[in-house]
Amino acid sequence: MVIAVLGDYMQYDSLLLTVNIKPGVLSRICALYAQYGYNVEGVLANRNSDGSAMDVWLMINENNGINQLVEELLEIPDILDVRLEKADKNAFAKCVDCLRFDRQKAP
Repeated sequence: MVIAVLGDYMQYDSLLLTVNIKPGVLSRICALYAQYGYNVEGVLANRNSDGSAMDVWLMINENNGINQLVEELLEIPDILDVRLEKADKNAFAKCVDCLRFDRQKAP
């Protein structure tokens, strides 16, 4: 397991986790997030290029206790890597826009 914490965590606004693709992994991550009183503001997930694991981006809405949260995330056996990342705050919204469809035209 590897964690990259570069300087002051206040400059980061998302967590990038690499996780094994197993049932319940996202549920355990979200439950731990909730224990810290964090709301999951945004989630993006995608299998990595060889399909062996999944990258999960979580939008951070709070920074209090983030270092402790990261340490506890690393204790979950199916979490392989956790990094604090600086992200475009509009990235989550852009992805949603790409996936949005005209619901009035849907069957």
